[in-house]
Amino acid sequence: MGKHTALVHDLEEKMMECWNVTSDIKIVYSEHLDSPMPMSDDEIANILIGIEYLYNRKFQRLQQSLDNICKHGGVWLSPEQVQQAKENISFERNMNNYHEEPQLTEATDWSEGPV
Repeated sequence: MGKHTALVHDLEEKMMECWNVTSDIKIVYSEHLDSPMPMSDDEIANILIGIEYLYNRKFQRLQQSLDNICKHGGVWLSPEQVQQAKENISFERNMNNYHEEPQLTEATDWSEGPV
């Protein structure tokens, strides 16, 4: 598996982990409503605090996976394609700067005619 494929797999895995939040919330409210022994307010609060902490960490991991893809330059691009795209962007920026018209300012000296 190439590096870019591993990046995509890692991102997908982290996204699926984050979707588990809905299942975890369902367990909490099911236990609270349907359990023969209802949970106390403290139990519910502790579980919700734990879920908040857990998913905060999971979303940080997801963000890191997304950052890794952005640093790579794309999802389905090979390292060679990323490098070529970066070189093309750099070339286009240089060409745009080369073709820009000089900006006129009040300090422009026109005694020798336009440059």
